[in-house]
Amino acid sequence: NGTQALFETEQAADLTLLRRIADGLRRKMAFFQSKAGRRVSSTVRVLINLPHGPAWDKTVRVWERATAIVADEHGGHLSFKIVALPLQEFLQAPDWEEPPDPARWESLFDPAQTTVFGLARSGTRTQTAVRKPARRMVSKLPAPLRRRSARNDRLILAAFWQVFQEQAPILGGDHSRPDPAFFDVMRIIYTASNDPHADILTQAALPHASLYLLRKYLQMHPRLRDALSKAVTRGSGSMRWSVSTIFHRMQAVIATFLKYHGWRADGPLLAYPVLTGWGEEGTQTFSVVARIRNPELLMGEDDEVVPGRDEVRQAEEALAWVLWALFAYSDDLGLKHPVFW
Repeated sequence: NGTQALFETEQAADLTLLRRIADGLRRKMAFFQSKAGRRVSSTVRVLINLPHGPAWDKTVRVWERATAIVADEHGGHLSFKIVALPLQEFLQAPDWEEPPDPARWESLFDPAQTTVFGLARSGTRTQTAVRKPARRMVSKLPAPLRRRSARNDRLILAAFWQVFQEQAPILGGDHSRPDPAFFDVMRIIYTASNDPHADILTQAALPHASLYLLRKYLQMHPRLRDALSKAVTRGSGSMRWSVSTIFHRMQAVIATFLKYHGWRADGPLLAYPVLTGWGEEGTQTFSVVARIRNPELLMGEDDEVVPGRDEVRQAEEALAWVLWALFAYSDDLGLKHPVFW
């Protein structure tokens, strides 16, 4: 459509090239923050002279690390998008569209690798100031004097723990606790198409309302959407899929979704993929289980009554469905489609 765009050709990369790649990304940040950058497509296309495979995956990981480093220096954001495609694939079928076809190009930026990835709670301050690269500390003590006993390590770590508790909000990254209102959001999304009091035809129909709300929610949180697409497709070109590797990939996507909201998947809130048993009634496919092992997780600061089992079960069902929908309805949600689904 006449829009100017930046194309780069690159070779295989390893960590020895990390600094060079990061320096190039910093120059791109400066360019796209300038007046000249406004006249150019905000998507940088990188053509890597490698086919999809282990070498490609290794190179992409190096670029992801570099983009995360530069993004952390600017509050966790890049002023441009950067995507990659094997050079030979581009030569065989050029893509000059603006924006480029997301089904073909792989993003080289994974928001989940930045230190500020997550959903800031209301009332908390997020760090948006530009970070200065940490200076390397060089000890002047002789090596024998730098050795510490386990007792000294314990005292030092105890001091660090106290510092963390006092200064966590300014140490870089959002260390605030997860918000129980998260479960209310999941319930709203789920209930839109899974209301047990709706008429039978509505219950039997495709979950259009729930998918609409979930798609809008992901549009409200583009960093989460990008991180989920990255997590579900990472290394797919060289992966040999089996039940174990599919479980591992699904768990990584689940962890990314929960991490963004401040939760982990292996604590009082448990979330994991399962495979429907052959003797069980239901669709024979992969699904997701969510377990709230302590009902107090649902309690807000002003709540005084511990939720009952029915309320806990509803929250579990809602969260499990949303996590499952990230795979089963990825196309409807604007996410990259998992090749194993």
